[in-house]
Amino acid sequence: MLNSKTARLIIALIAAVLIWGYVVGEVNPSKTKTIRNIPITYTYEEALNERGLAVSGATDEYLSMEISGARAILGYVTPNDISATVNVASAQKGDNEMSITIKVPSGITVNKQSVAKTTVTVENLTQKQVPVEIIYSGDFESGDQASTVNMSSNQVLVSGAESLVEKVMGVRGVIDAASVGEKLSAVQCQLYPVDKDNKEMDGIKLSQRNISVTTILARTKEVPLEVTYKSNPEDKYIRETSEPKTVKIFGNVDALEKVEKMVANAVDLSAITEDAEIKLEFSLPDGVTLAEGEEPVAKVKVSPIENKEFTFTSEEVIIEGGSDGNSYTLPAGLSITVTASDKKSVIDALTKEDFELSVDVSKMGNSGTAELKVECNKDVFAISVSPESVNVEMAVVTEGSGN
Repeated sequence: MLNSKTARLIIALIAAVLIWGYVVGEVNPSKTKTIRNIPITYTYEEALNERGLAVSGATDEYLSMEISGARAILGYVTPNDISATVNVASAQKGDNEMSITIKVPSGITVNKQSVAKTTVTVENLTQKQVPVEIIYSGDFESGDQASTVNMSSNQVLVSGAESLVEKVMGVRGVIDAASVGEKLSAVQCQLYPVDKDNKEMDGIKLSQRNISVTTILARTKEVPLEVTYKSNPEDKYIRETSEPKTVKIFGNVDALEKVEKMVANAVDLSAITEDAEIKLEFSLPDGVTLAEGEEPVAKVKVSPIENKEFTFTSEEVIIEGGSDGNSYTLPAGLSITVTASDKKSVIDALTKEDFELSVDVSKMGNSGTAELKVECNKDVFAISVSPESVNVEMAVVTEGSGN
């Protein structure tokens, strides 16, 4: 009886081994698989930072490997299941050849890997403050924009390898347009460092990764624009200016209703000696800003002032306002100089026939001095006359004499 039981146990054990062998060999056989784009990460960077150093880069960012294991397990392995790390705690300034430590899931064997060591570059650790910029993604209704009312932080401290930190121009946060409403609301915004081309940078640490941003939906409005200019009247330049007739502003509805026009701060032209574009500045009402993309400028075209002189005699001066029965004469041989000042194109086109000289004697009692007036039939920047006044002789006309 015992022998029979022993025999059955032996037979059962042999059957189990055979079944296990079948399952392993046939049902769930061992396979090989290549995993690519496994990221190489650094560990113990804090220890490196404590020594005033930081990683700026490495010759390899990813690796690939051939692994093997049971087909049921292997089929689920992805790059995220494999750890490829480099311990940088002992790295020194400069280039360091360092081993890559691999960890794989249980039951998986690494047959070979594309990279076993990588060269890690280490530089001095540095830091700086950079501004925070908030942008909005998504579409708004026509005429609507998002307004950033407040940020919990306007600047963030960035740190990292010296060559990387130098390239950081600021940190940026992105807010979805759908989260902006007509009432003030606070949104938690994740930040990331960017370079001068607004590309996100790796290898940079931020003093804070998130800030609170208060936003509100605002509307745009187009209003007339007024610009005034200041210049030195004794300057030697003609300055022709032009500016936009309107400007777009945005803000909440109540604030916009109060704005009928925008008056730019006065523009001082005294120091402008060549063609230029001057950005207009504004003292904006509370709750109102320029609409996105609005950067109005005043265009200034500068031309040197040129002078041209014209000579007149007393006979060419018109006497106005004389009373009947009197005659009026100016000194014989009198030479009068009219000087016109403007840009070259205007000056070159002027002739003596464009000017008219006159004196008004209507308020003279007897002989005396009268102011010389000059009129020009063309638009000229400045006209002066020398002398500015002349003596006028008045005589009573007797019967039979000429006027």
